Amino acid sequence: MKKTYCIFTFLFIFMLSCSSDSPHEVESENSLSNIDEPISLAKKRDRHRSKIAFTSDRDGNWEIYVMHPDGSHQINLTNNPSDDLIPSWSPDGRRVAFSSDRDGNDEIYVMNDDGSEQRRLTNNQAHDGAPSWSPDGRLIAFDSNRDGSIEVWVMSADGSHQVNLTNSPASNDSRAIWSPDGKRIAFMSDRDGNWEIYVMHADGSHQINLTNNSARDRLFGDWSPDGEMFVFYSNRTGGQEIYVMKADGSHQTRLTNSGFEVFPNWAPDGRRIAYTSFGNSTVEIYIMGVDGSHQTNLTNNPASDSAPNWGRVQRVR
Repeated sequence: MKKTYCIFTFLFIFMLSCSSDSPHEVESENSLSNIDEPISLAKKRDRHRSKIAFTSDRDGNWEIYVMHPDGSHQINLTNNPSDDLIPSWSPDGRRVAFSSDRDGNDEIYVMNDDGSEQRRLTNNQAHDGAPSWSPDGRLIAFDSNRDGSIEVWVMSADGSHQVNLTNSPASNDSRAIWSPDGKRIAFMSDRDGNWEIYVMHADGSHQINLTNNSARDRLFGDWSPDGEMFVFYSNRTGGQEIYVMKADGSHQTRLTNSGFEVFPNWAPDGRRIAYTSFGNSTVEIYIMGVDGSHQTNLTNNPASDSAPNWGRVQRVR
């Protein structure tokens, strides 16, 4: 597979090359008994249709695929010989934003939910990646190194009005995720000497460290649909595992215990979490309950399937 400089791949390789740190204690492991009901929506059945977009190299290069939440109907949306990565559903389920190097360097693109009308939003010689829609669908946050270091930027959904939000040139800030109410943005930063999860106001002000742990805490995670909880992954126990915490950074609790589970993403109904698992010599998309139970392989493919993004959709094919 040809070389790609996408921000996703940079972080992916960085993660793989990290040496395991010494184990760190957490407040509670593999139990949510000391946490209030994390998702009020979990008491109701999901009455909305949804799909999971993800990245796969099963066709020889990275492409954006989509599937039903039970793993069926896996379809290639991008069908492009370049590398297409990091899908993000629009709030109305009609579009998917992603990054691609098809024009020579990494840029942000958007397409319809069936893969049609793929068009570029950014046009910069730097590397732009990891798009994330605002809840109202008007803005897209993304990573860019156009000012030297990796920073969190935001733009209008049509690609206009691109603005640097983090403005921290001495550090790398990456992987912005909007809160469900649109008032806050979580991101990961190495400004304190290791990767930590931060949160800031949507205008870039009031940047606060949430995790405050000597291990490497990486975002590539998600807010719960009610905005009360946050899921992320960390190497604080030696491997890469998925954790959940309250939105203020308290009650950090481990959900997985398999050695290499990353890139968690909450279901729209709040009852399940999709994630990437490196197990049995394959990279697959799994889902589990919000307490870490019922871990189930969805993709079951010998290729690498990663970076799930679970969204509500207007139509199910």
